[in-house]
Amino acid sequence: MGIPAYPSMTKKELTNSEEGHIGIWRRDNKIIIDLWFNAMGAVNKFVNILHPYQKKERDLFIKLVGSLDNRYKIIVHHDEKFWAGSANWKPVIELKCNELNDEKIIDLLETIKLAKEKRDERQKKLPKSQKATMAISLMEIDITEVNDEELKEILQKIIEMTRLTRRLKKSKILERTKKEQEENLKFLKARAKRIEEGLEEDPWGEYSQVLEEIKKIEEST
Repeated sequence: MGIPAYPSMTKKELTNSEEGHIGIWRRDNKIIIDLWFNAMGAVNKFVNILHPYQKKERDLFIKLVGSLDNRYKIIVHHDEKFWAGSANWKPVIELKCNELNDEKIIDLLETIKLAKEKRDERQKKLPKSQKATMAISLMEIDITEVNDEELKEILQKIIEMTRLTRRLKKSKILERTKKEQEENLKFLKARAKRIEEGLEEDPWGEYSQVLEEIKKIEEST
């Protein structure tokens, strides 16, 4: 069972959502809770955490995952199914969060991105009636025997991760932002050059501000 973030969300909307949703599952007589990214729309948006313009979110993700103990897992699932059928998820990557230092978290994100790219290539070879798909379970944890205080702490951490991943942007938005930044950088560099060569007056002393803007854009990319 998935818990949608929006009270009016239907099951279909939840299934096709590009966001991660808090899920509660009963599996092998255990009660599991996680942040679930269902199918390719959600996976595609999640891997954008590696985009240069999402560095702030990526750094916060690394910090949050690094604070988790060995009860929490990150699991990447895969399946090939008929379009109308339900997915029979198979774990292809499974790691405990406490095993991940900063470098290994980045490696994991790169591995997920590579798995997505391989899936995209695999999809091209499948019949039109079949679909290769993926899902990601973040912070999966068994809550069967936790007490109230432990459950409160777990939910707080998962909610924090939910809010963080909601700040990730779609690829189209990131590409548009990149194009706007490139155009702005080109304009600023041209203006700085004109000021340096005396082709443009600078009565308000804006040259240093222009250089600072150029530095900010270059550092963000």
